[in-house]
Amino acid sequence: MIRKSYKRKSFNVCLSTIFFINLLIGCYSKETFVGQNSTPNQRDHNRNISNKDLQSFLSSMRKIDGNLEAQYMQALYLQKKNKHKIAIAILNEVIQKDPSYDKAYNAMGISYDYLGDYNSAINSYKLALKINPDLDYVHNNLGYSHLLNGNLDSAIDAFQKAIVLNENNKRYHNNLGLAYAQKGQFDLAIEQFTLAGDEISANQKLSQIFYRKGKHELARKYRHKAVQLEAAINNERSIEEEKKSVPKNIPQDNIPQNESLKRTSEKQKIKSIQYLVEPEIEVSNGNGVNRMATRMGNYLRNKGLNVTLLTNADHFGYEKTKIYYSDPHLHDAYKVARQIPGWQDMEQVNEFSRQNIKIKVLIGKDLISYDRLFSETMKEVSFHPYSILLSSCQMRESVQKVLFKYHEIGLVPYVVKIELGEKELWWRIFMGHYRSKEEALKAIKEHGLSEAIVMKTPYTNLIGNYSSEDEAIEMLQSIKELGYSPYIVKSGENNFQLVVGAFKKRKEAEKQRIDLLSDGIKNQITRR
Repeated sequence: MIRKSYKRKSFNVCLSTIFFINLLIGCYSKETFVGQNSTPNQRDHNRNISNKDLQSFLSSMRKIDGNLEAQYMQALYLQKKNKHKIAIAILNEVIQKDPSYDKAYNAMGISYDYLGDYNSAINSYKLALKINPDLDYVHNNLGYSHLLNGNLDSAIDAFQKAIVLNENNKRYHNNLGLAYAQKGQFDLAIEQFTLAGDEISANQKLSQIFYRKGKHELARKYRHKAVQLEAAINNERSIEEEKKSVPKNIPQDNIPQNESLKRTSEKQKIKSIQYLVEPEIEVSNGNGVNRMATRMGNYLRNKGLNVTLLTNADHFGYEKTKIYYSDPHLHDAYKVARQIPGWQDMEQVNEFSRQNIKIKVLIGKDLISYDRLFSETMKEVSFHPYSILLSSCQMRESVQKVLFKYHEIGLVPYVVKIELGEKELWWRIFMGHYRSKEEALKAIKEHGLSEAIVMKTPYTNLIGNYSSEDEAIEMLQSIKELGYSPYIVKSGENNFQLVVGAFKKRKEAEKQRIDLLSDGIKNQITRR
């Protein structure tokens, strides 16, 4: 679900003031590459700026400026820096000076959503709508907060109002479809998903929803329907193309269709692949052996499982290893159990302390004898936080020219879209993924890339884990057709990760995660 941003009026702020804000926050240069020179004093100064210092400075600046629009834009700037509490404080001051400033209420709601305070977000959006009930994007944002808060009827009502005001916005139809699907009104969900895209994508989305709910038969049913619809369309197009290519003096009834059907089948094989990510797994040490959760976590990662959290249990007296799972992940829990030596009991729980976790492995004393096995496997696991930055383009049209240049010399780069500031988009062209800066510098030297630099980009969006490279490549082609630039990382023996993006910060990867979800591609942020 994507929020619609309000189109704001431009305003003039003294350049020296902007420079000082950026200097104070420590991000004026916007990009700090590995290998660039910066003094320790400069780095320490940037890190030591506290929220209190920042708020104090902005407060003094507002007294001089006195411009409500300037204060509002400062709040939006702070939102982008994830300083939501300070942004809310500034927006409150704007509202105190002008209670009719509807944009400020909407922006405040967005910050409350990011902080997880959905009730306050809902109240902010309602206040904005009291001032101006015709703001379609605020109705959509209100629906989003209700959906996060579990108020499905209220979410449906809000999305419907957004659509009445702007029926051509496909995002609103998609969000209403999600709300209907959560409520179990699947016919209505299909109708809205179709309005958001087409009947094929509508069935694909519903299939994914059923899969996540553990209703695998219904998931297969809707997936099969999507495949049939797309095959029928492709067959019709292929036959029409064949007819056009045949000389007019040959009877149309004699046109061979085997070749067109063969090509359609091959395309369909790629298109019908579902985008699924392994559930997130927590490994918790319950036997007191030093760093055993780390070793076992890496062991399971090497087996292709998605271990994202390592913890210590509430005590170290557990005799038997146990696997906990949330509904509907029993099948996935068995998959985990097959990779662990010995026999483990399993137990379903309503939820875990961290909502993203779906399976928890609690290590008992029965696995101490297998610790050597985990230690040996740990040596095989590698992580790849470094990339080589070949070029950056501010114009999308320039990207293909740069890619062609590097393809000519045998390189296979990938493209990452990054938002450096408000309405300031860049496309970075990267190559490779490396365990260390030294390894990346060696690759630069070997390929004669004198203008390239090394960047630490540990965050990426994981599409899926595959046991063979061929499987990963097959999915890669499907993702590329949707306009993304995926690549494959070998993360262990017989484990190939299909990922998109390379980012310095997690919040940068979050923006791409939302874009992928809006295209029906399930994914999750991970360290590469």
